[in-house]
Amino acid sequence: MCTVVLIYFIYFALTAALPSPKDVAPTGGTISHGNSSSGGHSTSNSTMPKKGGIVLTPNPDSVFKDDQALLKDQEAKAKTMEDGDLLESVSGGWWEDIEADALHLNNETISNVTKSSFKFSNVTVSNVTTSKSKSSKHSFSYDGHTLKNVTVLSRRKVSSSLKRCLKDYKVPSKYEDDKDWTTVSRVYNERRSYTPDVVVLPTNTDHVKDAVDCARKAKVKVQPKGGGHSYGSFSTGGKDGSMVVDLRKMDKITYYPSSDGGMVLAEGGTRLGNLALALSGQGRAVPHGDCPAVGLAGHSLHGGFGYASRKWGLSTDSIFNLEVVTANGLIRETSYSENEDLNWALKGAADSFGIVTKIWLRTYEAPKQVTHFSYDLSDYWKTPKKMASYFMDVQRTLRSSSAITGDMGLTVRLTSARFTIAGYYYGSRKEFQKTIQPELDKAMPNVKPELTKLSWNEALARIGGRLSVQQPRNARVGANFFAKSLLTGSRGLKSSSGLEQYFRYLIQNGNKWPGRWVITFRLMGGQGSTVTNSWAEEHSSVSFRDSMWIIQHDGVTSRDPRDMTRFIQGAHDEMKTAQPDINFRSFAPFLDPSLSNSEAHRVYFSTSTYEKLRSLKRVYDSEEVFWNPQSVKP
Repeated sequence: MCTVVLIYFIYFALTAALPSPKDVAPTGGTISHGNSSSGGHSTSNSTMPKKGGIVLTPNPDSVFKDDQALLKDQEAKAKTMEDGDLLESVSGGWWEDIEADALHLNNETISNVTKSSFKFSNVTVSNVTTSKSKSSKHSFSYDGHTLKNVTVLSRRKVSSSLKRCLKDYKVPSKYEDDKDWTTVSRVYNERRSYTPDVVVLPTNTDHVKDAVDCARKAKVKVQPKGGGHSYGSFSTGGKDGSMVVDLRKMDKITYYPSSDGGMVLAEGGTRLGNLALALSGQGRAVPHGDCPAVGLAGHSLHGGFGYASRKWGLSTDSIFNLEVVTANGLIRETSYSENEDLNWALKGAADSFGIVTKIWLRTYEAPKQVTHFSYDLSDYWKTPKKMASYFMDVQRTLRSSSAITGDMGLTVRLTSARFTIAGYYYGSRKEFQKTIQPELDKAMPNVKPELTKLSWNEALARIGGRLSVQQPRNARVGANFFAKSLLTGSRGLKSSSGLEQYFRYLIQNGNKWPGRWVITFRLMGGQGSTVTNSWAEEHSSVSFRDSMWIIQHDGVTSRDPRDMTRFIQGAHDEMKTAQPDINFRSFAPFLDPSLSNSEAHRVYFSTSTYEKLRSLKRVYDSEEVFWNPQSVKP
C-alpha cells in the first residue's frame, strides 16, 4: 500500500500538470499504424484521413459466399435470435435446461403494474392475484409461483424541462409511456433492473451533444449505451431516473485502406460482430471479445480482451483517435497528440468522462488459417489433486516455454461436469503441431487434443457461439446472473495445494446446480503476450496488464438466487483464501455491482491511475454529469 504522503505527492504532481478543458473542439489527432501484423505501436505525425473511405456493410451473404455451410449456420443462428431471447453465459458458454421466466424471488422490486399484469425483469406476468397488505409490501401469485414482499412502483414523473429541452433540440427520445419502451429500456443483467427517465436514440453526434446539454441543465445523470452488456446494468443508468444515451442507430463503419494495412472508423453504436464481419470482407481484423452482440464502445473503452489479444493487444490498444461529447456539451477529438490526458482517461474509464461517438482503430491482416485446439480433462473432474497438477503444469509451460507465442489464445473452463483447456492458434494446424502442441502435450500426458482447421470466418462464427456474427440494431441477449472476477499477478497461481483446495470446493458444492455455473480462466499474460507492454500501459488507463489470468466466476440466478450467489461468492473467496500470497485484483470490464464505489476502484485501478483519473474528473466533469454506482469520483 502506498503511504498517505506518496498519495498526496502523486495528487499534487498530477493536478499541476493537468490542462484546463479547451473551449473549442480540436481536430486531427495523429499516430502511425505501426507494423500491421503484430501489436507494435508508435506515435508520429501521420494525419488522420478524412476522405477516401469505403463504407462497409456487414453482409454475411457476401463475406461467407464461398462457404455455404457456414452461411446456413449463420442463417439458423439469426433465426434463433429472432425467435426469442438467448440465455447467455457471460463466460462465453450457454446455460443448459434453464427456464427464462422461472422466478422464485423475495424482496424484489417491480414496476409498470396494471390491474391484471405487471412486468418483472422484462417478463410480462399475467393473471395476477394481489394479496391485501397494510404496508407497501405485497405478494403476487401467478402460474404457481409466488413473489413475496414486493415493492410496487408507480410510473416515474419525468422533468418537464428535460422533455421540453429534448423536444426543442429535436433529439429522438423515448419515455415510459411509449409503445416500444420495453425494447429500448431493457437491461442485460436482469438481476439489476433500473428505469431511466428517458432513453435518447441519437443518429448523429449533434443529437448526443444536445442531449447532454439538456441533462446537465435538468441535473439528470447520464450514461451511454453501446451494446448494453454491462454486468451491473450500468448502461441503463445504474439507478432509476437517469438519461440513457443509446447509440444503436450510430453504427456506420468506414474503412480507409493504406499501404500499411489501413484503419477503420466505427461509430459508437457498432457491435463487435458487425465490425468483424465488415472488416473480414476486406481481409482485415481488430482484436475483440467473444460475443458478437457486445458494443464496440463499451468494450474497447474499458480494455477489451479476446482470443486475439495476446497477438494484437487489447481492443483499446488499437484505438488512436476518438470523438467524444464531454459534460460541458463540447464535441472533442482526442488522440496521442490532442487532448492526450482525456484520451488516456477514455481508454479505460470512458463512462465517467463522456460519450464516445466515433472510434478510429488500426486494423490487422486477418490470418488465412486458424486452428482450434481442445484438451478434454473431464475424466479427472472429481480428482482435485490431479486437476491441480495438470493446471499447474500447463501454467508453467505457458509462462516459460519459448515455443509459446502471442499467436495463441487459451482458456481453462470448468462447469459442473466439464474440465477443458482449449483455445485458438492463429496459424495452420501443421504449425501448431510443430511448435505449441508438443509443449502442451508434455504438460497433459495421456490426453489427446482435438484439433480443428478453420478459416478466419469460421473462427469468428465458432467464437460467437450460438449468436450469429451479424447482429441487428435491436439485438437482445441477456441473462439473470451473478459474476465475480479476479486478476492474478504475472506468475499466475502459486500454490498447487491451494488450487487443489479450490477444486475440492467446486466439486463438493457445484454439483447441486448442474448446468448453471461456469468458471473460466482466460490467459492474458504468459510468453509472447502483447497485452503487457510499456507503450500500451502509458497510453491507456487500463491497470494490471501484467496479470497472467483473468478468472471469472459466473452463475445463473433466475432460480434460487440466494443459493447460487452464495456459491459463486464462495468460489471467488475460496480462490483468494487458497492463494494467500497473491494480491488479487479484478477485471473492470467484468464489473461486479456488489462492490461499493471505493471497493471497485481499489481492485480495478492502481492507486496512481485512480488518482490521475480523479484529477481529470475534476477537470472534465466536476458535477458528475456522467455517473453510475462505480464511476470515477471528482
